[in-house]
Amino acid sequence: MAEFFCVYSGKKWPESERSTEHIVPYGIGGSDGLVINDVATKPNNDVGSFVDGLLMGNWLVAGYRWNYKIKSQKGNIPPVVFVGTVELNGKAVPATYSIAADGKLSLELRPDVKSDWDGRKIEVTCDPRDLPTIMRNIEKKAQKKGLKLLDKDVQIAQGKTVHVAAPEMQAVLSMNVFDLVPCFIKMAVGVGHKTLGYSWSMTRMADQLRLALGERNLNSLARHPIHGQVWPSMRSSMKDVMFVGANRHVLMVLNANPLSFYGLLFGEFEGCIQLSDGVWPDRIAAGEGIVFVIDHGTRGCSEYRFAEFVAHRQAGAFLPHVAPFAASRKGNTRGHR
Repeated sequence: MAEFFCVYSGKKWPESERSTEHIVPYGIGGSDGLVINDVATKPNNDVGSFVDGLLMGNWLVAGYRWNYKIKSQKGNIPPVVFVGTVELNGKAVPATYSIAADGKLSLELRPDVKSDWDGRKIEVTCDPRDLPTIMRNIEKKAQKKGLKLLDKDVQIAQGKTVHVAAPEMQAVLSMNVFDLVPCFIKMAVGVGHKTLGYSWSMTRMADQLRLALGERNLNSLARHPIHGQVWPSMRSSMKDVMFVGANRHVLMVLNANPLSFYGLLFGEFEGCIQLSDGVWPDRIAAGEGIVFVIDHGTRGCSEYRFAEFVAHRQAGAFLPHVAPFAASRKGNTRGHR
């Protein structure tokens, strides 16, 4: 049976398991022009669920996706969602405030269920649309406990229409700095394989990056000897050289000492990952690099030698464009690094 080496798992898989992977997640504007085909289906799905999903679930990245109306592979444009509380009848109630792709605003109460099983008293505060599901779940839990709840045991704070006059939402916008790290490691593996092939993908450094892809928090990630920086913890930035507009993604393998990957998403989120301890011996000349530029609006992808990219940029060939959302954050950009 024919087999191939999967660059995500580091193992051999049957040829029938081969799949195509977008190096830049499709959901943030990845291109069919920048893919690798040496990934098995299960590792591909695992990376998509956790690594890509973690990135795209980040509320700040979601804001860029919403602003540029970038569709997922299913054709959906995600809403921007804020989580907080609203005051209802003198009580702070958990709620979500979302802005849909068409600009429609919606405020929804998040279910709040307080259970006193010993006293057989259940209090439910929720949006009426959620009530049937919540009641089914309560009944299932009661059955598991061998209890039979009567109507009087369940108090519904809002059973008809939830109306909040002139609602004011209190929300704390927090972000896990780990959200972007796995995706930059994944892109480093993908671009490393795309530009250097299996001669790099089967090295010790590639093994370390693959192991890191399986980690789920910064503490476990620290066990792997990987050198690099990812936004917002960049201590040295290449944005002045690599920025070609917020409507583009830029990825590069630079054969300096050491060989490194650099990525810039939406002209804002950047990361640099070391790919080797020194200069790579083949495919790319010492001091040279390969640069991929994706226009996430058209999903077109162009490839350049580093010197060619710099020349095009200096000549104004990329016509940098900053969308309103990105422009509104410009004053805060430096403080995030």
